[in-house]
Amino acid sequence: MKLGLGQTLLQGLGNGNMMGKGYWLNPRTSDSWIVGRHEVWVLENPIFSGVPFDVHAHLLTLDPHKGMDEIRLAAINAGLIRLREYAKNWSVQFAATKEPAGDLNEEMVFLRSVFLFLDEIVVFKDTPLVIGNFSTRVETTITLRELGRKVNS
Repeated sequence: MKLGLGQTLLQGLGNGNMMGKGYWLNPRTSDSWIVGRHEVWVLENPIFSGVPFDVHAHLLTLDPHKGMDEIRLAAINAGLIRLREYAKNWSVQFAATKEPAGDLNEEMVFLRSVFLFLDEIVVFKDTPLVIGNFSTRVETTITLRELGRKVNS
């Protein structure tokens, strides 16, 4: 499913299910941070989020609730992966191109990072992952098991 221009980060993801744990993941370093509210973490951790100083200064002027999508998107555009557990699925959001990044394209590097991270903490391997790539504007649903096959083939 393609993401519409006006679609927010939250629409369609999680399907109204109860929220569980949230994480930010750096696909380049494998560093991860458990978070309650993603947008609050970005505002409180400018160095780890990778958001440029001038952008972060602007984000600090926003109301965290009303500006949550803009704040989250700034971290996603800075190269972080946003993950949120729901009762029936995981939401995964990032911005990666299909441009070469070593032996793999950037999107595959991000997907491999997601798999390695979630494979350590998710017990049920047939858990659906709702993955949104904001660079390609494509959203797809795949199980953790299927993602493992994809990134390891």
